[in-house]
Amino acid sequence: LRVARPALQHRGVMASPTAAPPTPVLVLSEIDGLLDALTRLIPPTHATFLHHTLDDATDEILSAYSVIIADPPTFGARCADSPGCTGGTLRWLQSTYAGVDGLLRSSKNRGYTTTRLAGVFGQPMAEYVMMHMMAQEKGLLVDAQRQQLKEWGARWTMANGALGRTLDQLTIGVMGSTGDIGSRVVQLASAFGMTVWACGRGNGGETAAVSRSFGSNDPEQLSEFLGGCDYVVNVMPSTPDTRGLLTAAVLSACKPGAVLMNIGRGDVFANGEDDVLGALDAGYIRHAVLDVFAPTEPLPQESRLWHHPGVTVTPHNSWAPAQGFPDVFARVFAKNLGLFRAGEPLNHAVDWEKGY
Repeated sequence: LRVARPALQHRGVMASPTAAPPTPVLVLSEIDGLLDALTRLIPPTHATFLHHTLDDATDEILSAYSVIIADPPTFGARCADSPGCTGGTLRWLQSTYAGVDGLLRSSKNRGYTTTRLAGVFGQPMAEYVMMHMMAQEKGLLVDAQRQQLKEWGARWTMANGALGRTLDQLTIGVMGSTGDIGSRVVQLASAFGMTVWACGRGNGGETAAVSRSFGSNDPEQLSEFLGGCDYVVNVMPSTPDTRGLLTAAVLSACKPGAVLMNIGRGDVFANGEDDVLGALDAGYIRHAVLDVFAPTEPLPQESRLWHHPGVTVTPHNSWAPAQGFPDVFARVFAKNLGLFRAGEPLNHAVDWEKGY
């Protein structure tokens, strides 16, 4: 995305002499409309915003700001260890992404607080999960193909291996069930009457919605978890504990006919698409719904995932909010800005050791 603005642009006015001065904020993001949303939704008495492209953000400019809004991959590559950001001025970096693994891998500086974008993706991503489960069970995609062919089809025969089951007959396994996204998936699945299993770094135990809980770092527990789920949904972030967690061999433990859904991070697969395709071709899983990919996005044209009949590819859009993303971001930032100005702990602060 390109921001259709001059490289240098001031927004906001100074507060009255009796009020606390507005907080200067440097915006280093290529997200279109972000600056407009920030200045429209945040009073100029609270903050002034300066937008720069990464190319023209000099060390002198970076060192002048204690608060920066930035896209993690480009910030990590260009700014995180530059003299402008390591000189002690930077106190708070607000990520425009939910995941900050790109920043964590490239930056060794830990002298400032980083907050990730969170608390806004649970509902749209949980709806994505529910939509694809129902589409699988009802054979929706095949019905759409039949319509294009003007083909009535067999009235009582479910297409594409779907069994026509209702969701309350099925078990969903959520990998990463304790965050705002995973917990909302658990809530919606439970509301549909599904049996819910959870799997994560620590065995979180059972709750009113989660009937069984497993540890992802224990191979035996992970195998038991996979073997009991009709749908396996990965929501886990990219951390040293989750990268490469799933392989075709690990997925051989899946319940026959299981569907794998990945809305977390693509690097959960040790060998990338080879693990997914290997599991499909071996019959370990029936279908894979993939919204995230590694090592690169967009998914390359030559990828075999595009044409495999057992794969549904979506362009990393499971997170897309109902309203415009810039407004969603601005509201999250505004809440943290109030905390920052009051000297309070910030919401959604990244734990550098855990990686999220």
